[in-house]
Amino acid sequence: MNDRQIYTFATGIWKVLPETTGDRTHWGLELRDRERKEISFSVVDTREKRLLWQATPVVADWWTSLVALGDGVMLLEGYESPDIPMPTSLFALSAGEGEVKWALPRHRLAQVSGNGEILVAAASGEAGPLRRVDADTGLFTAEDLSVPARRPDDTRVFPHIYRSGDPFFADICDFLYKTVKVQEVKIVEYLEVAPYLIISYYIYENTGYAQYLLIAHRFNGIAHHEALNHEVEALGNSLVVTNGLAVAAVRNNRELLVFQLIP
Repeated sequence: MNDRQIYTFATGIWKVLPETTGDRTHWGLELRDRERKEISFSVVDTREKRLLWQATPVVADWWTSLVALGDGVMLLEGYESPDIPMPTSLFALSAGEGEVKWALPRHRLAQVSGNGEILVAAASGEAGPLRRVDADTGLFTAEDLSVPARRPDDTRVFPHIYRSGDPFFADICDFLYKTVKVQEVKIVEYLEVAPYLIISYYIYENTGYAQYLLIAHRFNGIAHHEALNHEVEALGNSLVVTNGLAVAAVRNNRELLVFQLIP
């Protein structure tokens, strides 16, 4: 690795999503203060190595969720009721500044196309035609989807979670023992980005579970190994994700770590 960036936030990091179009150097975050029931969103730029913005948009409430980052916008879905797990509205924030660009009631995200358009579906959940929306304005464009929208090459990799008894769990635990001498692993989150193996694993320490991150090169051994959290509330939180050769992980719930791997 030739670069590691750290971004620290005052509230807990709930979700991390990489940019799916363009230069793919932006990372979107959903942040939550559970005691105050406050939510905010943020974008960091790893090329410029800085936080671009953090804000609580007027369209957001506690049930709003980050769903995508691409085509110059951060996309959020809203819910009318916490008792109904079906999004009822779609919002777009500027990826560069964080201001609200548009709102689309009664629709949910279907796909970010990568050509300045996104595909949306009716929020009712019933089968129906998808519609194209201009990512910048939120206005509907062509109605004819007989020619499928171009899907951008998705360089994101999210972890597979393995528990005792799952296929490959024993093999991964054996690799961990041979590499870093850990035993009695409870859960692992596993990703491969050739030629690297990226493993987030959970072990019992003292009075609770701790989470560690191992990045290992297939031929050159350990590239990075450290503790991410010593007081884990939920095992297998999946807050490790890659976008190409960039790896993001959350440490101590409030720090975003972004590693740039060497090919």
